[in-house]
Amino acid sequence: MNKCRISMVVPCCNEEQVVDDCHATLTRVLSESVPNYQIVYVNNRSTDRTYQLLAETYRTDRRVKVIDLARNLGHQIAVSAGLEHADGDAVAMMDADLQDPPEVLVQMFHLWEPIFFEISP
Repeated sequence: MNKCRISMVVPCCNEEQVVDDCHATLTRVLSESVPNYQIVYVNNRSTDRTYQLLAETYRTDRRVKVIDLARNLGHQIAVSAGLEHADGDAVAMMDADLQDPPEVLVQMFHLWEPIFFEISP
């Protein structure tokens, strides 16, 4: 696989109702417009089936990483853990409930990309 261009970090805590829709939407949007992406899900010690659903997604999609925190350390620590494990040239964060449309992140990526190539060594 070529170098990952963009990583999406998605912190999750008790998101079993939305995590499958989140992944389907992110996959659709990113596949249409961004080559070589990854999605890093961070399970923040969910008490529902979120981790099991994420583990299944990991098994079926090679572009996915799943980080399972040992205890609930809060949203910002979950984001930090995702940033630490992201491989992309650019990294964006979004919540699993999709209250922020992923299409906007793709637009931001396309605005960033020409600038990155102009200043990269």
